[in-house]
Amino acid sequence: MPEVEFWEGKGLEFRDWRGLASKKFIEIFSKTFLIPLEDTDNHFELEVNHINMERYIKMVATGDFHDDLDLVTEIHTPSGEVSAKAPQMDLHFFDPSQVILQTTRYHTPRSRSKPWKPILKELQFDKLQIPLPIPHPVVIAVLIYNRDHDQNPIVYEDVYCQRILRATKEVSAQAE
Repeated sequence: MPEVEFWEGKGLEFRDWRGLASKKFIEIFSKTFLIPLEDTDNHFELEVNHINMERYIKMVATGDFHDDLDLVTEIHTPSGEVSAKAPQMDLHFFDPSQVILQTTRYHTPRSRSKPWKPILKELQFDKLQIPLPIPHPVVIAVLIYNRDHDQNPIVYEDVYCQRILRATKEVSAQAE
């Protein structure tokens, strides 16, 4: 493959090394990897305190170099955005029949060791209706209309609106 075709295949100009590096970073990481940091972003810097080229020259001089680049292959990992999982709540918190908090101190009758203290009475809470009451579809339609058209809403308390809603509910009840 000629070099010109390679660059055209990548959709880049001839020998656009910066563009090729950017494409590789986007493939490996994501597009957000190329967004430069600002002064207000958290970051750290690496600094070289001294340069010791002698060690690197020895390493190059004693290195065992051979031509085995034909065995080297690129490894592509799937790119993707970093995502965080949304917080979840246990659905049992919304179950009206589920006991979440005990309302009495003791479950079994015991002798009173401190008779001067007041007697703890069991508290009764109102339970929600099961199933929960759902408004009629016509009422829901009026609420959605008012949400979307806040400039000219339908007045729900209007006498004529109440008559229309009542008539619509009666017609749907008779049709069933």
